[in-house]
Amino acid sequence: MKQILLVTALLLSLACFSQNWPGGSILNPRDTIFFSHSTEQIQIGEAEGNLWEIATPSKDYLDSAFSAPFAIITDSINNYPTSNFSFFEFIPYEDDEYMFDFQLFLGFSHKYDTDTLKDGGFLTISFDNGETYQNIIDFPEGQFYDGYPGDGTDELNLYTETDTLFSGERGFSGRSDGWVSTMLGWTVWPIQPNRGGSADTIRFRFNFISDTVENNREGWMIDDIYLFNVDVGSSTTNQNQIQFKLFPNPASNRIMVQTEKVYQDLKLEVRSITAKETIYLSNGSGNRLEADGIDLAAGIYLVTLYGDSEFLGTARCVMQR
Repeated sequence: MKQILLVTALLLSLACFSQNWPGGSILNPRDTIFFSHSTEQIQIGEAEGNLWEIATPSKDYLDSAFSAPFAIITDSINNYPTSNFSFFEFIPYEDDEYMFDFQLFLGFSHKYDTDTLKDGGFLTISFDNGETYQNIIDFPEGQFYDGYPGDGTDELNLYTETDTLFSGERGFSGRSDGWVSTMLGWTVWPIQPNRGGSADTIRFRFNFISDTVENNREGWMIDDIYLFNVDVGSSTTNQNQIQFKLFPNPASNRIMVQTEKVYQDLKLEVRSITAKETIYLSNGSGNRLEADGIDLAAGIYLVTLYGDSEFLGTARCVMQR
């Protein structure tokens, strides 16, 4: 049997910061895991046959990590077998007690190749240190976010109630269109410290299952797992409105924004969710602004636009290399 493994990961211990926008602030990016240094935050289940491993991918479709060279993958060389159940867990640090004060968000990048609506992956969460788990979409209306605050879209690439696997569980399946950026969060954190909960009782579990039919598929690969808080205030109406279109998304070294109105002064700012300072700036006029020659590491970035000093919104952008 496999023992619980301390896996390869990089923890970025980041100072607290606040990035303000109308209706909310991005606060305190806590943990970012790139799978290049050891950490106890990621634990692979000890059951025999657990496929998850930290390695350099060597398959046809799951061929390379999002942040090379390592990712966590259901076997870095072989296709997944039949009748398999594998999991690993992401565990926030015990000193994250004040993460309960604001809305909590989890994000990650992934690719998958499975038998559609049969085999695949799903996420569960435990609030009692692993005693019980529930699917991350099993929350009452008003508790769970299906749109990122300040983004104005619902493109969080999360499975839905109709995306069922062979077991009846909801999850990811089929073949992804390249790397997918998925994010999820809670408007109301179900357990508060003053009700007996604490940060060290929370466990996020990434589960993979397959049925009894051999289909020669490659499985699931995950990289760049990150956790952060957002203070969205008491109202969520205005914060979900952005007044521009952003494309392409994902992008590589070029992005473009387009507005309905014409502005004399358009100002575009790009920030990482793990950086306070502006890391890219572009100015122009009219109703379209192109930022070319962007040289940024792969990851999630926040694109903020101003028109004639008016805040037009903040959109999420995935940068690829």
